Amino acid sequence: MAEPVHKKIKMLITIVDRESGEDVVRALRGEGLHYNMMLMGRGTASSELLDILGLGETEKYVILSFIAEERVRQVMSMLESDHELREAGNGIAFTVPIGSVGGPTTLAFLSQLAERLKEEGSIHGNISKGI
Repeated sequence: MAEPVHKKIKMLITIVDRESGEDVVRALRGEGLHYNMMLMGRGTASSELLDILGLGETEKYVILSFIAEERVRQVMSMLESDHELREAGNGIAFTVPIGSVGGPTTLAFLSQLAERLKEEGSIHGNISKGI
């Protein structure tokens, strides 16, 4: 029987312009974050204010990913350098700690361990059936 998984995970929230969304998701997948949910969003500033400030589109992608705590610095560094999130107006990324999830299978899935556990044959249910 496999040992319980006690890996601290965080939700990574990345907000970028719509034209950058797919590139950011590809980069996150390249870093091993395979569960990424893209949501359409829109900024709240009025068009007049955006024109005065010289800012562009208000349509955004909000990308939700789950990441092991020890990988946060590496992935944030990649986002800052490769996608220029340090530059004003290019987007923002931040993490929120996850206090608990609904069971060990969910934790394994969200913490990117599902494939390793599936290969070892140490988990059951939907993940071992290939979802």
